Amino acid sequence: MTSTAAIEPTAGGGPGAGADSGDTLTGRDRESADIDRSLNDPDGPRIIFVAGERGAGRTAFLRAAARRHGAAGGTVLPVDCVPGDGLRPYLLALRLVRTLEQHRPAPGGPRRTGDPVAEMAAAVEHGDRTAAAEALTGALAHAAPAVVVVDDVQYADRASVDLLGVLDMAQAAPGVRLVLSLLRPGGVAGRREAPSGGDAAGLLPVRHPAARVIDMAPLARAEVAALLAQRLQAVPDRALTGLVHETSRGLPAAVDILLAEWARHGEVLTAGRPALLDGGRVLPAAPRDNRFTEALRALGEPAEKVASGLSVLWPLGPAVCALIAEVYGLPAADVRAGLRELLDAGIVEELPVREDGATRGWRFRLPLTKHAVRERLGPMERGRLAAAAVQALWAAGDRTGGGSASGGAGEPGGWTAGAEPAAYVVAEADAGTYLPNRIVEAGPLIDAERAVAELVAATERMGRGPGRRFTLRWLKAAAQLAGETATRDELLLARAMRAVVEADHRSVRGAVEELLQSAAGRGGPGEEPLQTGISALVGATSGAGLFPELSHMTEPRWWWPLGLPPAAVALGRALALCCLGRWRAAEEVLGQPGAQWSAGAAGVLPEVCRGIAELVLGRPERFRRSLTLPEIGALSEQGRQMVTLVQVQQLLNCGDLREAADLLAARRMTVEETPAHVRFQWRRLEGRWNEAMRHLRWLRANGHPVASSLHIHLYPERATVILLARGRIGATRRLIADIREGLDPLAEPRHLLDRAEAEVAWMLGDPAEAVRVLRRGVATARTHGEVFATDELLAGLAGLLVQAGDLPGAAVCVRRLEEITARTEGGRSRLLWLVASARLHAAGDPEAARKHLADAVALARSREQPFETATTLLAAARLGEKPAALLTEAYELFGQVGAPLWRFRTRADMRRAKVPVPDHDHAMAEGDQLLATLVSEGLRNRQIAAVLGLSPGAVANRLTRLFARTGARSRTELVTAVLRRSMPAADW
Repeated sequence: MTSTAAIEPTAGGGPGAGADSGDTLTGRDRESADIDRSLNDPDGPRIIFVAGERGAGRTAFLRAAARRHGAAGGTVLPVDCVPGDGLRPYLLALRLVRTLEQHRPAPGGPRRTGDPVAEMAAAVEHGDRTAAAEALTGALAHAAPAVVVVDDVQYADRASVDLLGVLDMAQAAPGVRLVLSLLRPGGVAGRREAPSGGDAAGLLPVRHPAARVIDMAPLARAEVAALLAQRLQAVPDRALTGLVHETSRGLPAAVDILLAEWARHGEVLTAGRPALLDGGRVLPAAPRDNRFTEALRALGEPAEKVASGLSVLWPLGPAVCALIAEVYGLPAADVRAGLRELLDAGIVEELPVREDGATRGWRFRLPLTKHAVRERLGPMERGRLAAAAVQALWAAGDRTGGGSASGGAGEPGGWTAGAEPAAYVVAEADAGTYLPNRIVEAGPLIDAERAVAELVAATERMGRGPGRRFTLRWLKAAAQLAGETATRDELLLARAMRAVVEADHRSVRGAVEELLQSAAGRGGPGEEPLQTGISALVGATSGAGLFPELSHMTEPRWWWPLGLPPAAVALGRALALCCLGRWRAAEEVLGQPGAQWSAGAAGVLPEVCRGIAELVLGRPERFRRSLTLPEIGALSEQGRQMVTLVQVQQLLNCGDLREAADLLAARRMTVEETPAHVRFQWRRLEGRWNEAMRHLRWLRANGHPVASSLHIHLYPERATVILLARGRIGATRRLIADIREGLDPLAEPRHLLDRAEAEVAWMLGDPAEAVRVLRRGVATARTHGEVFATDELLAGLAGLLVQAGDLPGAAVCVRRLEEITARTEGGRSRLLWLVASARLHAAGDPEAARKHLADAVALARSREQPFETATTLLAAARLGEKPAALLTEAYELFGQVGAPLWRFRTRADMRRAKVPVPDHDHAMAEGDQLLATLVSEGLRNRQIAAVLGLSPGAVANRLTRLFARTGARSRTELVTAVLRRSMPAADW
């Protein structure tokens, strides 16, 4: 009987890949080395225990070890235990004897007397423990060398376990090893008595002090990340890793269950290489039965009922027993009995006791189990449990002034003789979210007025930053409980603005539409709240890429059913026109007599909207004035937030990072309180590119279209700057194609996208195509009267024309760039004009060129944008004199932001200028990584040569050396190495 015929890998639950099917398991390298060493050492332990809690991966671990042992020429004899075996005494012992007898040594060995199988059968029939022990010992003594693997010993019968406990493995034949896998409940309370019945298997290692015990501990966070990468065939996002590690507590089976449930709902997405989770639903809803819930169901009542109550009430400490008994009408003794069963099964664990020895409460050993049990509860049952929790916390808070109920400090609200302990939120729970979430679930079962006040206060405590989408649920519930009142209008608007920050377009639209429809009969909200809601509604429609509806919003008849005043309709139409890029039409609508708002705060947002339209058309005066309008101070919190977000977004679009920062500070806001697409722009300009790309990945993974309007989302085009700087040529081309394919005929053409497309063509060695694309972009912008971002097109075109020797054509571009700079007074435009002028004058007027370069370097440094500064320094070094300091500084800045392609080019310039390149070994490794990235992007050698500025032969030589260093035998293997980050690639 050979090693692995009866031991096959089990399928995992993760999408895209099964469970580990190789010879080693992800995250179990140390344990694998341990068991291999023990099995292969002639003087090693004769008996080995593999212990771990449910879901730790004991079975998969044993099977992988068996495959390795079999591949090395050894023999593995599998003997598995299953539920129900405990009802038949000596069943496991009989199976062991039969298996060993089937693997008898070759003829010619010592003669044997008797039949061990028959002897064991007789011992089983008569319950003769002595005879059973002799039969098992005899079978071991005369067996051929083999490893006997017994999985799930916890299911074995007590009689066999007792035999194994006194088994003398020294009498076993040479080369015979016994490997026993057993379940450790894990997380049991410190005051529990010794296990009984089937749990006696847990005492086996104690009875064999010379045995080797391999503990299958839960995986650490880094090991969970590696497991996710293996399952998903993609690098997991840090947030996804953290959520999975916390929910699974590092148990591989729990990880697979989570991935399988997410995949079933289509919620695990990949955007490029990293894997992300759809933020719309954090944990999977209504998970199917799995090994953890089945273990709970096997206990039956009252344990199942107690578990249901604990899934909602566990943070309330020792008060949960009385609350469960009250809600379900159970006797206290039944609750205690159910709790004891849950503890004995390792499903629930006792929280660390207090210093005085009193119980602090209980929690589920595995958060996944708690989530699954909670999700299975019906709305009425969950509502009753939640209402009990709310009433208990309110009562405790009323008695103690609120501290005990909501502080989460772990101190009880009070213990009195003969009385149930007061409710409090234990320190292990999130006190800031527990009570509000229970209020939402309790709904009409509790006092509505107090519930609304509690939810509003909890929302305010959470602040306005992103990542708090749960507050949308609180505000929605508060609005429902508030009834048809003005308070409800305020709550709906507050929910809409929080949804704006979360980039939750569906919630924005739902809240604003409900606000407008429900308030119409009462005359509607005031002018300023009304315009804030309209702005949020139009922005969400654009952000979701709903271009047909956005087009309908440009017509008055779309707004008529809402019963809005003419000025409100005009604002909505104008905003929709801006989102579609129809700037002139938006300006005309806002200039009509019917579009006049009342004086004061109500006129701020229309003025800002009109200012942006004029700015895009080359008239920045109104927008600049709107930044300091005194009426902004009179706006409501939501109105001021909306105006600030719109203005900051436009400043970032124009590359004015410092002015955007000053504006946020003046309005007492932070960048963390802005939507993801704004934070992407901010971090990109700030030089924190890895963080910027995380925001971009989140946007794409959560269904935010890359082809949204220029007015709302500029992030996809700006992402190409980072992608190209990191050698992601193929990803850039795909992104450009996605944007162009996603453009709706209703939206105006994107001249800005031509900048990115031209840069790709130039990188791939086709400057003529780059010139053609840039000319097309300039012509498109002129057709629509747009000035915004044409400075970048003209600057790029001027540089290419200078390289081609077309100085007259370049001069025309520089003059038009100078005109734009004078009209807009933009810092970015002036910087581009200075560099373009220097390039134009480099040959004919060196003095003028030096003056322009000096001014450009000074301006770039004052703008404090690392990548912009670095490219300016590189241009100055190439055109000016004494480039050493400039090249060194540019090289460091390119490294700071993570731009390996620009670092490669700068190194080439440094070598030509005989400037030392710091850290030669790191530079070589970075060059290898960049080359592998370009290969992974699907570029041929000639294209790679164009990107790197090398000859095709030089590229071929570099690839040959890279293959030798990495051990890759083909471009496909090299790409695989990059994708799996055994050789790290640029983050995307």
